[in-house]
Amino acid sequence: MSNRLSGETSPYLRQHADNPVDWWPWCDEAFAEARQRNVPILLSVGYSSCHWCHVMAHESFEDPATATQMNSDFVSIKVDREERPDIDSIYMDAVTAMTGRGGWPMTVFLDHDGRPFFGGTYFPPDDRPGVPSFKSLMAAITEAWKESRSEVEAQAAKLAQAVIPPSFANPSAPSAALLDKALRALQSTYDFEFGGFGSAPKFPNTMNLAFCLAMAYPEDERTLAIVRNSLRSMALGGIYDQVGGGFARYSVDERWEIPHFEKMLYDNAQLARLYLWAGIALDSPFFIRIATETLDYLAREMLDESGNFYSSTDADSDGEEGKFFAWSYEEFIEVAGEDATRHFGVTRNGNFEGENVLTAARPLEELENQERLAIESAREALFERRSRRTRPSTDDKIVCAWNGLAISAFADAARALGRTDYLDIALKCAEAWLAEIHADELVRIKGGDVPAFAADYGLLGLGYISLFEATGQWRWVDEAKHLASTLFSNFRDESDGFLFTTSDKTLIARPKELFDNAEPSASSAGAELALHLATLTDDQSLREATKKITSSASGLIERAPGGFGAMLQVIARQLAPPVEIIVSGDDLAAEACRRFLPFAALVTGAVGADPTTPLLLGKDLASRPVGYICKNYACDAPVYDLTGLRLALDEAR
Repeated sequence: MSNRLSGETSPYLRQHADNPVDWWPWCDEAFAEARQRNVPILLSVGYSSCHWCHVMAHESFEDPATATQMNSDFVSIKVDREERPDIDSIYMDAVTAMTGRGGWPMTVFLDHDGRPFFGGTYFPPDDRPGVPSFKSLMAAITEAWKESRSEVEAQAAKLAQAVIPPSFANPSAPSAALLDKALRALQSTYDFEFGGFGSAPKFPNTMNLAFCLAMAYPEDERTLAIVRNSLRSMALGGIYDQVGGGFARYSVDERWEIPHFEKMLYDNAQLARLYLWAGIALDSPFFIRIATETLDYLAREMLDESGNFYSSTDADSDGEEGKFFAWSYEEFIEVAGEDATRHFGVTRNGNFEGENVLTAARPLEELENQERLAIESAREALFERRSRRTRPSTDDKIVCAWNGLAISAFADAARALGRTDYLDIALKCAEAWLAEIHADELVRIKGGDVPAFAADYGLLGLGYISLFEATGQWRWVDEAKHLASTLFSNFRDESDGFLFTTSDKTLIARPKELFDNAEPSASSAGAELALHLATLTDDQSLREATKKITSSASGLIERAPGGFGAMLQVIARQLAPPVEIIVSGDDLAAEACRRFLPFAALVTGAVGADPTTPLLLGKDLASRPVGYICKNYACDAPVYDLTGLRLALDEAR
């Protein structure tokens, strides 16, 4: 027996390299082995920071008796869902169809053609009421494979058809009424007591809040209150790391108090950007501080020396969930002093297994100066003490799409706050990914050999658009357009315009990315990228690509608006009156950059641009500072001073 995972790119796969299980990565050779031995395939899908993945690994995959059964009766394949979202999507659809629920770790049994015939999520080591043990399940699967093969094959054929995505073509273009309906639907699920949407477990729902902010600004106070109260509650809760900054993936309770402790790059990049623009739109120094603390956390703990960002950090350390983040009453008093207990919600009994996950009573910005200085001093002392603990492990794989989100976050913060350090980070990361583009194609994981997926092209392209807005360097528009060209050439479903997750046609299905979940779907990212580029370059084919996607999405949004936060923002931008803001000169550019103008195209210079580009035609950006406010390329008289630009921007919002 030999385990084949030690040389894999994914840290999650390498974590299983010492298991007694004869693991294979996803490859043709594994399927050939299953055919040769005439045994089914056991597919296990998870990811590095998944708590229950670690639990099942410890209980089952590290257990010699369980491993012996796996090795005897199956060919076992281990997949990192973050490295292969296409495989994860196909088989998660199958598990959901079979069981009505999904999650990770995911366990699926396949025939020799990769068709699923049974699956589920976590299975315990011992039988429990209503849930078989993992060993019992494997025994039942082995018996069915040997004694009821025809039924197994019939189930596999049925499920293989079920995971093929249909065409969602919809002739109805999206409308303002659809946006209003979606906004009302979100308002109806808003938690008026604790903020956010729905009940426990509670996720930040970043894209839905961003949609609410864009739709409500500047006058819809009811909806702005949803954004304000949700962001405030999250930032004061335990889901936000009150000591080191950054957000955990979700809260297990409705109060945002106790997090599931892993921290994801994609969450923190999106939340930093949301807090930044909400802070500017709502004039909240508190929100801007949360944005910068979150970015500083990413720069401090998630950035490698080449300028790329790691994927996540675990919930566990020293084998215990949340151990790095929780505080005993006695240690907290020793480090921060008794006076700080009230602010951080610390009690003798604790709020998490006898210890304390820290919350905040009020924003620092609302404290009197002396109290604020005391709390800031306590935070510094807590940070220093915590740094001596065993840190949660870091998933150091570098995912293209999530680095695109990080580029957008740092570039936006650089633009809005005038932070050259943030701009340097965004530029270094963007340049590093340019070096990964070969013959117009990307890889999913830096240093790996898995081809990039649609979301990688779309979200990296949007990162380059953010860099253009921050720098005025037209090269980033050109790079984004190259990515868009490959994206729509290799991934588009011509029937409905949606984007397939993968360009690979050898799997049992080509999944489509429709719903915006923890990150924007590929279709949402592609539609937004195309819309930005169509405005900047007057490329009608890209404008039509956006129209086809949003028209197809509109029917789905009618049924489930909460699952399309990013797509709704694209539609809102698409339907808004077209506004282009073109400025040059440091002072005028800085004024435009720090405005929240969610539906406007921003050009802060056009270094390297073709002067015949319709958006730039006839505009002198070189001889003196100037600002143009345009509507569908028809411009008002240029303004040359800050007062005039401020008035023009106020009217344009």
